[in-house]
Amino acid sequence: RADHLQLQGCLPWRAGRGDLRLVADNVQAGLAFAHVDAHATGAMEDLQLTASATGTSGRVSLAGSARRQGVDWRGTLASLHFEPKKGATWTLQSPAAFVQHGGTWALSQACFGSSAGGRACASADWPRRGLHVDGTGLPLALLLPYLAARADGHPWQFDGELALQGDVRPVGGSWRGTVH
Repeated sequence: RADHLQLQGCLPWRAGRGDLRLVADNVQAGLAFAHVDAHATGAMEDLQLTASATGTSGRVSLAGSARRQGVDWRGTLASLHFEPKKGATWTLQSPAAFVQHGGTWALSQACFGSSAGGRACASADWPRRGLHVDGTGLPLALLLPYLAARADGHPWQFDGELALQGDVRPVGGSWRGTVH
């Protein structure tokens, strides 16, 4: 649902130089967005996309591409920037490639840097090797905006960093994972 939706342009399915812009306000699509702006060029099977959205959770912008090759889809997430209403800003540090083939998908190493320091990375080869995440140099101060006020009224103070590694893999009809 959207209070205002404007869709202008044309985007062919296979080949061509389409240009399609979507602008929407007060969007309810699982998450609430006050404003969404998306711009797609090329064709549905050879797509370049830029998009931005603002909502109660913050602002996000991204750019990427996707191309159909036979039954596969391949693409690149060229940029992603997330600025939450509270807490640190996260930015994709370098483009990340993805591939979808039948029931499998893969994501090359995608690393996000935080404005507070540190980085968090993810890669996937699903379902074969699963999903892997790791974080390095993540300041404990990243937690501060999400903590309730202390009963004594004094501010929380953290000093230190966190490192983590995690894996999730499908096993039968369920998942198995570890975090260290």
